[in-house]
Amino acid sequence: MSRTFLCYLHKPDTFTPEFRIVACETEEMLPEALQTQLPSWGAYNAIDVYNEADQMIFRFNRDGRPTQ
Repeated sequence: MSRTFLCYLHKPDTFTPEFRIVACETEEMLPEALQTQLPSWGAYNAIDVYNEADQMIFRFNRDGRPTQ
């Protein structure tokens, strides 16, 4: 069963983040699932990722690395 994750996409020169939903089997698979979506999302400064319980899991930086 897939899990869904809410991603707040912080774009350059905008104050309000856009949001995207990513689905994958496990939280461990999330960075790889994000990597497949990033080319279609355009330029970004950071992506904040939240789980179903509305808890922030990590921030995905512009350089493509997740941080806590």
